[in-house]
Amino acid sequence: MGRGKLIIFNFSTFAGGCNNLPESVNEIHTLQSTFHRFNASVRDYYRDLSRNQLFEILHELNKRDFRKYSYFVLAISSHGGRGGSIVTSDGKDISMYDHVMLPFIGNRYLSEIPKLFIVDTCKSGFYAERISASTPFDRNVIPKRLLICYATSEMGVAHGSIFTDTFCHYIREYGDSYSVQQIMQRTIDSVRRATGNKQIPIMEDFMRRHLVLGKLK
Repeated sequence: MGRGKLIIFNFSTFAGGCNNLPESVNEIHTLQSTFHRFNASVRDYYRDLSRNQLFEILHELNKRDFRKYSYFVLAISSHGGRGGSIVTSDGKDISMYDHVMLPFIGNRYLSEIPKLFIVDTCKSGFYAERISASTPFDRNVIPKRLLICYATSEMGVAHGSIFTDTFCHYIREYGDSYSVQQIMQRTIDSVRRATGNKQIPIMEDFMRRHLVLGKLK
């Protein structure tokens, strides 16, 4: 049997005038309990890091050899803005694509491993005004075996933890036989209905095939 790897970055308290997100802390347990059912190592989670702390941890994580894992999950929860910005707990803005995603996408130990990125942030608001715009994957890195699931579309707002809760619920219910792509489509439909089309999750699929977690346990 294979074994998955889950890494969580959760930001719930903020300096610099950003509202705190206390309910997002519950997403840690939701994610851990969900992927533990699919034989993932779930001990790596990081809460309320400053920008410098986050960069240090990302640097250390990208020295690891992930080849023993059958799949890799990166989950991010924070405030977010247009163009893929997120806010660290010291109120600093960073590019989610350049600073968080790209190091894992370009990691040679992850190149042949299916990668699932779960992003529960808004994609609108003033946060993105404080950093320069960044085009996803514009550093000559070609995404490979990657699925990115976003809580909302560009210029959209994420309402609480409804996306993560719904996505994980469907993974637990259907993950043995349905692909994550199919599960994400169910999640999109459910969140749209529950929010009256005020929140519309989206996915970017760079996988070569459908990803069924039940076949990777």
